[in-house]
Amino acid sequence: MSSLLNKTTVIVAISCLLVGRYVLTPKPKVVTKEVVKIVEIEKKTVDTKKTKVTKEVKDKDGTVVVETTETEDTTIYVVNSTEVDSSKVSKSGGAAITLGLLAQKALDDLARTDYGVVVVAPLTGNLRVVGTASTDKRIGVGLAIDF
Repeated sequence: MSSLLNKTTVIVAISCLLVGRYVLTPKPKVVTKEVVKIVEIEKKTVDTKKTKVTKEVKDKDGTVVVETTETEDTTIYVVNSTEVDSSKVSKSGGAAITLGLLAQKALDDLARTDYGVVVVAPLTGNLRVVGTASTDKRIGVGLAIDF
């Protein structure tokens, strides 16, 4: 009888592991971060004006002398533009109810095996409520925190 319970315990434990691993897999937590950086753009524009001044000067002897003068006026305009920094963070996943199975043995009676169910539900933020029920007619309530 003892070997039958040990085989049953091993079969139930392996079944619980396989169900937990492949059937009740939790959704992965996805963290999306969007960051917009500040960009400064500096534009320079140069305006150049050329002016020609022509003077005719008559000397006393009657000759005409033409003088031409060129002047340049340069104006520099600087335009600065700045974009605002904004960032968004969104998280998804990890807010589902978790269901688990357990097998436990009493240390004073190794022939007897008790089975149970564990339910974990989100409470608020990182806090979770844990509830257990087993075949030895015991129930339990607990509190868990995510790190």
